[in-house]
Amino acid sequence: MNLSFARGMLRGALVLAIATATAASGATAAQAAAPRITLTAMAFEHTSVDASSGSAVDDLTWTVKNTDPEANGLYGSITLRMRSSATGAFVGHERVVDFAYDRTCCGGAEFVSGTPQESTYKYSFGVPRYSDAATTTWEVTKLTASSNGLTLSVGAAKLATFASKVTATTEADTDGPSLESLMLVTSNPARPYRYVADGTARVTYDFGAQDQQSGFWKGSLKLTGPGGQSVTTPFTWEYSEYSTDTRCGDVYGGDLYYMSCRISAILPQGAAAGRWQVAQIVLVNNAGVRSVFRNPQVDGVTVTSNAVLSADNFAISPTEADNWRGNVSGTVTFDVAGLSGGLSSVEADFGPYSRCDQRGPATLDGTKVTVTFVMWQRSTDCTLTGLAIVDGAGTLALYGSNYGAPDPGLKVRRKPNTTPPVVTGATIDPATISLSQLGERSPLLRIQAEILTAPINGIDVKLYAADGEVVYQSTGGSGQRPDGTIEDWISLSPWGGIEPGTYTVGFRLSDEGGLYSTWGMLDRTDSKPVPGGPVTLTITEG
Repeated sequence: MNLSFARGMLRGALVLAIATATAASGATAAQAAAPRITLTAMAFEHTSVDASSGSAVDDLTWTVKNTDPEANGLYGSITLRMRSSATGAFVGHERVVDFAYDRTCCGGAEFVSGTPQESTYKYSFGVPRYSDAATTTWEVTKLTASSNGLTLSVGAAKLATFASKVTATTEADTDGPSLESLMLVTSNPARPYRYVADGTARVTYDFGAQDQQSGFWKGSLKLTGPGGQSVTTPFTWEYSEYSTDTRCGDVYGGDLYYMSCRISAILPQGAAAGRWQVAQIVLVNNAGVRSVFRNPQVDGVTVTSNAVLSADNFAISPTEADNWRGNVSGTVTFDVAGLSGGLSSVEADFGPYSRCDQRGPATLDGTKVTVTFVMWQRSTDCTLTGLAIVDGAGTLALYGSNYGAPDPGLKVRRKPNTTPPVVTGATIDPATISLSQLGERSPLLRIQAEILTAPINGIDVKLYAADGEVVYQSTGGSGQRPDGTIEDWISLSPWGGIEPGTYTVGFRLSDEGGLYSTWGMLDRTDSKPVPGGPVTLTITEG
């Protein structure tokens, strides 16, 4: 091999190796320099305070660094927990405090100074007076921060390297929370029934949890049913995601000293049929003290899968009702199977908005049950949305969407309105009037119309001069009499520019179903001639 050529290859290989190494080193340096957020300082002003009189405040200050030069903001939160000196475990609800760059109001922590690249915050922590012992420790257990897509989450291990704890002299809370205003929540229909054959069922209770010392923390609600079945639902209050409110279950507001809760227990599919009751409510305060309330006096619910008592062959009559001019009565019928002790009650619900209502108790003829209802005047439709059947033994069967139960498929529709108003004739009285009488007397337009499906409820009137110009018009409501007559007064003024002459009267009639027809209107192409000839009003001199 040529020696010079070999040396050239070696030199080139060395250059390539050095370049590759340099490139790799540059990439590593670039990765190391990627923007990130770090916690650089955190400390309580005092490591110990005396909160036994309830007036201790300790300032917690921390600094967050953001190496992103483009950052224009920062936000996050800190979490504090109380550690029991008696058990060594955390006890009580966490305290979550929000902070944000340049925010100095509105609760949470205060922005002290700095830029989005390095900012300092302060939280004046009111150390609670009560705990489970004469001393306790509060610790920062978590810090999170976000900025322009960068995030930071600092856990307890890292926070322990800072002065993130304060020891407090406290007063021991030995009394548990009290339970107030326990009540079963019912919706529409307001009946304590639940159907569980096809899915789960929700049972909801409202109550207040009060603790004037360390405050309410958490609890549990236990329901028991037939055969020893039970459901236990734990709960606690939470911070609202989009506001400064707190919530306990489905109720927002309140504070930890008096919290209103709405807690739902979920009965499983196929839960035992029969009566389910609240067996126990446990409330725990922030010192870990429990209050147990066994068998409180409150309504329970009756559960069914329609396995014992059931119904079929559902029918409704009429399926189409002419309720344009009055209420219409109807019946729901069905067959029952599995009755024990006869029929105790049947409760039928119709939707939407109670357009139909049950009238009186149901009747039983053999296995055939009849329920009478009324469909109110002008209701467009109604559907059977709930049917609760109870026999003499207290066994329950449920049907309809109100209960999440099988749908009987029963609906009544209003008779459709397909024909607009039909006029058979019209007159005006007086047909001739002097100009001077116009302020004293108004001509009466009397229209004869057919009695059709929907009642006539509106009339528009126009008065046309000989050249077709409209010299008077009015719009208003009007009722149709039992003989089909509609009347409307034409109120003219002698000072309204009306001159002597003969005028043609045209009108439009509309009904409650939204249909209309026009008659004798000279400026409308859809207008029909008035049967018996045009209606005219003659105004004379004098």
